[in-house]
This record gives sequence, C-alpha cells and structure tokens, in this order.
Amino acid sequence: MFLFSLPLLLFASAPDGYRLLNCEEYDWISGGINRSSMTAGDKLDIRFAIIEQTDPTCFELEVEDAKAD
Repeated sequence: MFLFSLPLLLFASAPDGYRLLNCEEYDWISGGINRSSMTAGDKLDIRFAIIEQTDPTCFELEVEDAKAD
C-alpha cells in the first residue's frame, strides 16, 4: 500500500494549494521508507526527494544540536 501511494505523494502537483510537508508527515513517511524492502540507494533517493518537499524548520534543530556537540 505504501509503495503504491508514494508516487502520488512525490509527483502530485498542487500549484494553487501548494504547501510543504510538516515534521510529523516527514517522520511518518520516513518511517515507512525505513521499513520497506527497497535498496539502500532507492531509500536514499526517495528521502532526498521528500526532504526537498519538507519544511526546512524540521531539520534546523538537528543542525543546531550537531553544532553544540
């Protein structure tokens, strides 16, 4: 089921109501990708595509935490 809806999510266009994924949506999709049987390269390619469509503030804390360490 997840693999069927993935292309719809990645390639659907909504020019009028366009919005980025929020952090919860990214985490949910990312978890599904991690559990899938795809190759590591495919998972990475899909993750990069999803990151580009996700609100950048979702990744700011991770960058700040890395600087603090």
